[in-house]
Amino acid sequence: MNRFISLRVLKVSAACALIFTFMLTAAGCLNMMPVYSMSDATTVDNILYCIKKDDNSESVVIGSWWDGETTEIVYEIPDTFEGRSVTWLGDKITGFKIHQPSEFVSYDPKDGKIHQRYAPDPIADVNDASLEITDITVTFKLGRNIKHIGKIGPDYLAIKNGDELSVYRVHVLFEISDDNPVYYSKDGVPYLRSNDEKVDCAGFVG
Repeated sequence: MNRFISLRVLKVSAACALIFTFMLTAAGCLNMMPVYSMSDATTVDNILYCIKKDDNSESVVIGSWWDGETTEIVYEIPDTFEGRSVTWLGDKITGFKIHQPSEFVSYDPKDGKIHQRYAPDPIADVNDASLEITDITVTFKLGRNIKHIGKIGPDYLAIKNGDELSVYRVHVLFEISDDNPVYYSKDGVPYLRSNDEKVDCAGFVG
């Protein structure tokens, strides 16, 4: 009986330890997150900026607006916005989102399909060889102050006019200033200066 109780106590203790570790990890991640309000976002040249509430000297670039037509897009991120250093391109949770003119139809990275709002089933599969897909290139020109690059997405954009569905595949490139102490770019790919590790911007969930 005592051995049974001891085992239960050990299991409960282990579970508590795991929960506590998870909470500490989550808290640590949140502490590294920029604090800002979407309602305070300002759009300049189709780029969305927010001021960090936890550090009024810094700002975050959280997304952009796509016109639904341009296939060669360049986003030149300035070193400062309203006198504050631009230090974050997206954040650790929501990343940097490219907004469509309409999100009545959208790509879901969980199943790799295009969904229409209120429709029970997906309307297209991006892996379907018969689906016509147009490529879009998005180039980010980053200055010296960016110290965090988040996930960029979505991987596909979609527009539906009547029965006509247009799907676009997003390719992301980077041009990073030689003065940036955290990142550098080579052949359009971002790397960390500290260890030459490639920065993975895939896996955007929005």
